[in-house]
Order: sequence, then structure tokens, then C-alpha cells
Amino acid sequence: MSQWYAVVDIGAKTTKLVIFEVSSSNLIKEVKKWKKPLHLQSYITIKNEMSLEGQHVLVEALQTFKLLLNDFEIEQYICGATAALRDIQNQEEVLSRVKHTVGWNISVLTGEEEAYYGYAAVVQTLEVNCGITCDIGGGSTEITSFYNNDLVHKASIPVGTLVLAEQLHMVDGLPLEDSVKQVYQLIEGHMAGLPWVENQKVSLIGIGGSAHALAKIDRHRRKLPRQNMHGYRMAVENILQMKTYFSSLSNTERKRVKGLSKEKADNILPALYILETLIHHMKATQFVISRNGWREGILYDKLMLL
Repeated sequence: MSQWYAVVDIGAKTTKLVIFEVSSSNLIKEVKKWKKPLHLQSYITIKNEMSLEGQHVLVEALQTFKLLLNDFEIEQYICGATAALRDIQNQEEVLSRVKHTVGWNISVLTGEEEAYYGYAAVVQTLEVNCGITCDIGGGSTEITSFYNNDLVHKASIPVGTLVLAEQLHMVDGLPLEDSVKQVYQLIEGHMAGLPWVENQKVSLIGIGGSAHALAKIDRHRRKLPRQNMHGYRMAVENILQMKTYFSSLSNTERKRVKGLSKEKADNILPALYILETLIHHMKATQFVISRNGWREGILYDKLMLL
């Protein structure tokens, strides 16, 4: 008999509620998903604290999600936060307010925990027994390496699409060359702390919305029929070509590209900068898409399926 579980994902840009069905054979299937573009990063003050307004926005969204869980009669849930709450100075204040008003305990994942759960989802659901995973979020990027499905290394670097977008200076929708150089220097500075990435010559597995967006664009370009993008494979040359292509487009033009949502158009270039850097360092053999990330991974872990 199957059971239903829910995971609430509090991110820097979007907060999601996802309902999963877990079958008797331990297969996890996404049943329903709601998302709210809260843009929590915009409520972080110069003191690196979440403002009262931001806390109110978060609480309001979680109260809505709680009502949905009640409607679906789901009692088993996990409420997790990543870089959105991980790095703020008044984290305890925010957690206490959510506990008092919503009645939920938020698990704030460390960067390494987030990386581990992403790896867990990949090895459970993809036919790739060695590789490097890359989960690009708004506030951070999680990277792991695994061999024969065993985790070898894991790390989190404080570089994400929103962080890099703030560093880019745009003129007529195009990034200025000097600011692009600064972004690459920032990425390279953090990559220097990951020597285990160098020259691995394995698959690069992309987790998350940016990777999925690139796969959809690639599918449109290749005129392939609609399909489940989990496990979709791309040549790394296509990723590099996309970086060059999107660098020549204004933001308005990027929003017209088939397969790319307007929501992702603003941050696709920073994601490509990260992927390009990682591809060159590890000498990736192919780019594989994982639609499953830390939400699925934490379920596998909590249900002791690993």
C-alpha cells in the first residue's frame, strides 16, 4: 500500500510544497507541487538578517501550505530550508517565529547535507554509477563526486544564480565584460578549494531548475518530442554553445527562447558560467539531467531506503 509524504522547500527565490507518493516497492513519485516566488533574498538587510516583512511573507506562505496539507490529510512532512535561511544572522529568530505562528519546525540544511541529499536522489533514480553532481541554487551550489554509487566527496560553495546576477552589470540587457570577468574570478576562487574535481572525465549530473531549463532548450533545438527530462543527456559542447549564444542576447531576447521560461531567463547566464567552469575543470564527458534533488534524497534517507 502506498503512502503520501510532503516536503516543503524554502529557497532563496522560490518556496515549494511537493507531495510525493511512496509505493510499497519504495518508488517515490511526485504527485502535486505548489510554488510561491517569495524572493526571500530580497528581504535580507545589510546586517545579513531577514527583515520582519520577509518573515511575514514566509509565514504567510507556510500557513497556506499547512492548509493544503490539511486538505490532503497528510501528516508526514519535512520542512527544509537551504541557503535562504542557512546564512542569515537572525536564523533563530525566524525559526522561532515560524514555530510559534505555523507550528512547524524548519530543518535548516547545511551545505554538505544539501549536497548529500542531491547525490542520494541521483544514485537512487539514475543509471549512472560514477560522476559529479552539481545543484545550482540561488544562493549556493552543491557539488559531489561518486564512484560505483558510493559518495566520495561533497561540498557547498556560496555561489548561486542570484549571487552572481547581483555581480553582473548590464547595459541594454547585455552583461559588461568586466563584470563577467569578476564573476568568473569569483567562481574560480571557490573551485580552487575543490581539487578532487580536476580531470575526472566523468558525467556531470545537473540537478535543479537551471539544468532542467537547459535540457528543454536542447530538446527544442533538436526538435525532439516531449519527454520526461529525468535522465536526459546532452553533449557538453551544447552547454558551451548555449553560454556563447545567451551571452549575445538581451534579457528581452532571452525570454523569447523556446523552452526557457521567463522566470529562468534572468538567471540562465549565471548558471551557464558555473557549468562552463565545472565542465572545463572536470573535463566532463556528458551532461545528464536529474529532475530529482535534495527533496527526493531526504525522503529516501528518512525512509531508510539508502
